[in-house]
Amino acid sequence: LFFILADNIALFIRIMLVKWDCADFFNLEKFIIAFYDIKIPIGEKMQEKHYKRILSDLESSADVENSFIVSRDGLLIYPEKSGDFNAEAFAAMGATLLGAAEAAVDEMSGGLPTMVVVRTRKFNIIATGAGPKAMLAVVTSSHDIDAVYRAMEKAAKEIDSII
Repeated sequence: LFFILADNIALFIRIMLVKWDCADFFNLEKFIIAFYDIKIPIGEKMQEKHYKRILSDLESSADVENSFIVSRDGLLIYPEKSGDFNAEAFAAMGATLLGAAEAAVDEMSGGLPTMVVVRTRKFNIIATGAGPKAMLAVVTSSHDIDAVYRAMEKAAKEIDSII
């Protein structure tokens, strides 16, 4: 009974905050999820706001030109920017790349790869998991892969918490 009541209260608070367009909604939602150990369904528009904020924060904290949230099976969930290329095709190839790396490492009983990096002369592509349902891929011209990865790790944790 307590959890049913908590679900209803949390949903009511969420609806009111969305109605009032409250900026602190995301923090309140994290509190409710942690305190009551429940998951509040997030509407598509609200989820897009979260994705945009996460990827904007990523791009401002690291030297990232393009960033994408992708499902593990290669469907594009949210692109921050897609430049002059096909974002859907990039998403599918990025998921294939990460999936192949995970399969190869698993074959050697090495756990999961933290990231997959493709280096070219002009840019780097970095892909990392963002929980069991999603992954994060970026295009960067930075040579400091570790700094970009640290920023990606933070973003991936946030993505995992809302997907």
